Amino acid sequence: MQPSIHSVYQALGVGLLAGLLIGLLVAPAVGIGASQSPEPNLDDPGYSLSLSGGCYDGPQEHGGWVHTVAFGQGYPTTLNATVVHAPEETVDANVTRRADGRYELALRTVPDDDTDRCDGQGASQVGLATTLARPAFVVTLNGRTVLAIDQTETTANLYPLPQPLNATER
Repeated sequence: MQPSIHSVYQALGVGLLAGLLIGLLVAPAVGIGASQSPEPNLDDPGYSLSLSGGCYDGPQEHGGWVHTVAFGQGYPTTLNATVVHAPEETVDANVTRRADGRYELALRTVPDDDTDRCDGQGASQVGLATTLARPAFVVTLNGRTVLAIDQTETTANLYPLPQPLNATER
């Protein structure tokens, strides 16, 4: 004997209702879907870094900028830069909060163990994304400030960086 279409729909409805009730009662108890604090870590903001290296072949069109905008409790901030350096180097980055309360988006050249070398200058394309608690920051290259921002408004701003950033000048 085949079940009627009515009993199939009834079983599906009971299953959906049971799943919904379990989701509503169990998920909050185990912390699933619990909201996290939207405030970014003031002292140690996380960041995402994208790097690609090669030989320098001239400035990149539409490159060399920092963008920041208010969103929720923080300021998502992104950086795009071309860093020219010695062929045996690459670029590393870090985001930290300084003693003066400003953040530092620090780019620095480090030795590269890659055996493919350029005949001329090396270059790294850097993409960095982070969320800062406030839009007061500096961008540095090997400890030298290349951009300082103390933004007071919450609107989106795009700040140009020198194109390229030259790490061969010490």
